[in-house]
Amino acid sequence: MVSPVVVDGRLTREKLDELLALGAEHAELDFKATLDLTTPGHRLGLVKDLIAMSNAGSGGYVVVGVNEDGTVATGVPAVDATQFDSADLAQQIGRHVVTAPVVTSQRHEVDGRMLVLIHVAPPVSHLPAIISKSGEYADGKRMKVVLVEGVLYIREGTHTVTATDGHWMQMLTKYRAGVVSETREGIDALIAKVVDGLGETTAGTRLVPLAIEMDDATFAEAVQPYFDAPEGQNKLRRFLRTLRATAGVANADARTQEAALNKLCIAAAQAVFSDARESFGFTLDLIYDLYIESVGSFDGDYATQTTAEYWLSILLRLLAIGATAVTTRAWWAIEPLVNKGVTEGYPVWLRHAIVHASRANLLSGGGREAAMVLVRARALVVTNPTIAPGLEGATTVGDDQELPKSDSLLNALCQFDYLWCTVAVATHPDKGDPQLFYPSCAALFQERSNPLITLLAMSEGVRQGVLPNTPTTQWAEAMDRVMEVAINQSHQYRAWWNGFGYDYRVESFVKGDPLTRILGG
Repeated sequence: MVSPVVVDGRLTREKLDELLALGAEHAELDFKATLDLTTPGHRLGLVKDLIAMSNAGSGGYVVVGVNEDGTVATGVPAVDATQFDSADLAQQIGRHVVTAPVVTSQRHEVDGRMLVLIHVAPPVSHLPAIISKSGEYADGKRMKVVLVEGVLYIREGTHTVTATDGHWMQMLTKYRAGVVSETREGIDALIAKVVDGLGETTAGTRLVPLAIEMDDATFAEAVQPYFDAPEGQNKLRRFLRTLRATAGVANADARTQEAALNKLCIAAAQAVFSDARESFGFTLDLIYDLYIESVGSFDGDYATQTTAEYWLSILLRLLAIGATAVTTRAWWAIEPLVNKGVTEGYPVWLRHAIVHASRANLLSGGGREAAMVLVRARALVVTNPTIAPGLEGATTVGDDQELPKSDSLLNALCQFDYLWCTVAVATHPDKGDPQLFYPSCAALFQERSNPLITLLAMSEGVRQGVLPNTPTTQWAEAMDRVMEVAINQSHQYRAWWNGFGYDYRVESFVKGDPLTRILGG
């Protein structure tokens, strides 16, 4: 199961809210109502949990001062945040393992109570830490052992357990990936040089043989000449069809499945970036085929966990492609990204994926559930920027920093999110909201989406580029309907959207001022 916890190392208030909104503990997230590190049992228990999270490969978070459902704990001793200094925590862990993982912490006041957010990173070597010195304390007349020398601890579900041979594969996944990555470095560098150094064909373009084993960055560079070369388009289509066969939900090899799906989406994104409309349409249709094929005979309220995870993986990539379309002003690509139906009740596949990811608890169980879609899409692009060309360079934000309002990647995701919802309404004006659209951007500040909202209101060219021959009144009504839902939803996220009043021209356009609509055209 894909965890809804995004372990990105941030310790900001925004990150804390995101974690609390999950409403439940996970392997990478532990809630503790109270801790007193002057008490040996509390201190050693926290050390044990942090080491176990680190050994699991991805690291994790501990939030001190909250109940198991993520609500602020009351009726228990207040947390003394001064006990959780990052250097002190590292020192405590360092007493029991040879190489201690990096631990950082930050205090936040929530509802009048002090909470502490702790992040533990995975080992730099990707090798699990073995307890080198036992940890025990006197419990009455008996000694209670918490840490046993020579033992490995790991998270299993929401519990810390002693590792067995059955856990080795999980603990060594990152290490194995590192070895493979190092092995591939020389090969990928050689391929990149070949791509860069090949002579031109008679048509004036370079056509490098494409392969699923290619590094994604090299593939993104190699696929671009295929869009323009007449002899390349047919070759590209044949190759993309082989990717479709590998990227299907039935492929039990998760590694090759993800590699094939990534390359399909990279090809679609690069086609958007290069204004290669035919190649984009063909590739998007293949991705849609994969989605519909995975629906199969499913006809109920809840999909299987595997299927919901698969739909979410496609959704995140579609959001990234949409963000590229917004950034590059490739308005022609928007409507095809939106209007692909799954069932009679779900005429928009993006909404279908969000609903089932939520029902499968892949996003969160709390108030910021919608924001998790955009946060996770951003994390995907940070890891693989080739999926969103034009938005490269985004990095993980520092531990003590909020995601800035100037974050171009997250802003582009928010703007596409508002746009796809508006397009869904404009093209299905009689369809009910719950199964048609959901503005995930409402969980984040409205300022991130405003540039796109303004552009829609003030540019007839943009509106016609997105939906040709759609009346202005239909656009205005759709924008108003999406905004109404966004305002209502934003209140529970504390994002506090306030409508179109930020610009009187936009408000006049949406509310029906004929002069503004004429000027906007």
